[in-house]
Order: sequence, then C-alpha cells, then structure tokens
Amino acid sequence: MALSLWLCGVIEAYRNCSPRRSLGDKPEVNVCAMTTITCWRAGAAHTDGMNTTTTRMPSFGIDAPLLVAGFALLGPTLFALGTWLGRHPGLSPSIVFSLQSTGASMLGSALLMLASSILGKPYVARHLVHSLRLRGDEHVLDVGCGRGLLLLETARQLPRGHAFGIDLWNTRDQSGNAREATLTNARIAGVADRVTVESCDMRQLPYADARFDAIESSLAIHNLPLAADRERAVCEIARALKPGGRVALLDFRHTGDYARTLRARGLVDVTRSWPNLFMFPPVRIVRGRKPDHEATTPGDSDSPGLSHA
Repeated sequence: MALSLWLCGVIEAYRNCSPRRSLGDKPEVNVCAMTTITCWRAGAAHTDGMNTTTTRMPSFGIDAPLLVAGFALLGPTLFALGTWLGRHPGLSPSIVFSLQSTGASMLGSALLMLASSILGKPYVARHLVHSLRLRGDEHVLDVGCGRGLLLLETARQLPRGHAFGIDLWNTRDQSGNAREATLTNARIAGVADRVTVESCDMRQLPYADARFDAIESSLAIHNLPLAADRERAVCEIARALKPGGRVALLDFRHTGDYARTLRARGLVDVTRSWPNLFMFPPVRIVRGRKPDHEATTPGDSDSPGLSHA
C-alpha cells in the first residue's frame, strides 16, 4: 500500500507541484496535488523509516468517514467469520460464501472510498474547475464546500476574483468538517485573501439574483434526503447565476434530476457526463450555461436573497 501511494505521489508531485504565482507575486499551493503528496510522504516515511520534516499542507479529510470505518471493520470480521464457519462440515457452503463475499465486498468498498478521497477526488476537482473556463476575475460560489478542496483550487484560478464557499459543516459527510478547518486550509494554501466562507443552507442561498459568474458543487446536493429539497437547491443555484455564467455539479446520485431542473430553469448547453471511475462510487458532472439574455422564469421573484458586496 505504501509503495502504491508513494508512486502516485511522485507522479502528481512531478506534474502539479511547482508553485504558482499570483499577480501580487504571492506563492500559492497547488491544493489538488497536496492530498496526494501527503500520502506520498507518509508512504515514503513508512517504507524507508526516514524522518521527514515537511511544510504544513492543507488537509481535506475523508468523505463519509463513518461509512468507511464501518465497512473497514465489518468487512474483515464477516470474512473471518465465514472462513471459520467453513471449517465446520455441517454448514451450507452457500452461507460460507455469502459471508466471505459480503466481507470482501465491504472491505474493498472501504479501500476504494479511501483511495477516492485521497487520490481520485483531487484529480476530478482540478478538471471540474478547469471546465469552468475561468478568466481569473470572476466571483465563484462553491455550494457545500466542506473543507475546501474544490473551493481552494478555484481560488487559485482567481488572482483578480473571489471564491465563496457555503456549507452546514456536517461531520457525517466529511471528517473534521468545520468552517475553521476550511479557513485554515485557505491560509495554508496562500489564498485566504480571495476566499469567503459562510454557514448557510443551499436551499435558501443568502445572495441576490445573478450574483455569481460561476457556481460549482461537489458531493453535496445528494445529502438532501427529499427530492423537493434537492430541486430547490438546484433552483437556487440557477437563480444566483449571472446570465452567461456556468455551472458544474458533481455527484454520484440524482444527477439526471439536476440536469432536468437546470433545463427547466432556462439553462442551455446542459450536459451530463459519463460516470467518472476516478472516484468511488463513480460520479457524474452536470454542466450548463445561463443564456446571456435569459427569459423570466415563474417563481424567480419569490426567491430569497441578500446582496453581498
């Protein structure tokens, strides 16, 4: 395991870790490579026992930590139980196989989810941000920003703009999820001056209509259990988007509903990507663009919103 992480880290470090400079010549950290590099250094230290002293780096946690921990504990337990029961001749082989296959599947899922958080998510986040085609002077909103992986990668691309992040900071969704953790990561990454983080509900965004040049979201909207609430959140995203603005919503469930809602709110060029296997479970990205001269959609005037300067 350590060797695999080390090799992945070497590749990412070579491709992505040269410091970038903003217009003010302030060094920035490539935040999407940092998660991988952390694993590289941890793997290298584990492999050769060297004492590594490194610069502090952003930490983005693990997605669905309770689920990962449950699978990691229960999977080996079921597999071991099936193996032990298999030594008793009177037990049905189908029960033994069922226990062993379920345990192996759970353990494999835990490992894939862990690898997705550490390696796959940074890679996919980088490409999602690049797909927004930012000029560098926009205002961009990250809905459900968590500890800031996508938010800070976006801020890196905005030397003359600003990145806003909103969340309710639920630790069931991400380990160590907190507003303070996001702000700390922004300071470490060198982009704190162009990042604003607020606590609010995605179903009622506290922003005026047409406030943002681009809006993004990663693994957040599916956490709303009701379809009506998810539709409301996507409607709020469409409302807060400027004419000509772009949206990119990444998730592993309900993406077809997101696409239909965006189209119903008047967005054009709405697409839904093929499943991306760099993350587990595989994710899709829904992209769209608000027309430069949008038609008025019924219900727009009822949407709440406070203007932020």
